[in-house]
Amino acid sequence: MRLKMLAFLLTTLALCVAVILGAPRTAAACSCGGVGDSNEYTGSGATCAAAASDWHRQAAAEAASNCYPDGVCSSHFYVTVACQFNSSTGLYEESGWEHARCYICF
Repeated sequence: MRLKMLAFLLTTLALCVAVILGAPRTAAACSCGGVGDSNEYTGSGATCAAAASDWHRQAAAEAASNCYPDGVCSSHFYVTVACQFNSSTGLYEESGWEHARCYICF
């Protein structure tokens, strides 16, 4: 009888842990407060828009990894070197970084 009760309790505990760990997080269980800023990146492209898009993509990827596993809740991009034409490469270049705030989920 004791063995059956122990097995039942262990099974119930294992199921509860699986549900808690596997349950999707809701916004109510999260707050926006951690910082996941990126480093500065330089993007290049045939246009200024392409150069900006290039460094935005790089910075966003780093910010997302800095905010793993809960994700980015808000972000802003900051330009550090405005778009300019590089005659050596024949491309436009722009630099910047992303200020990201991370979800902190409980």
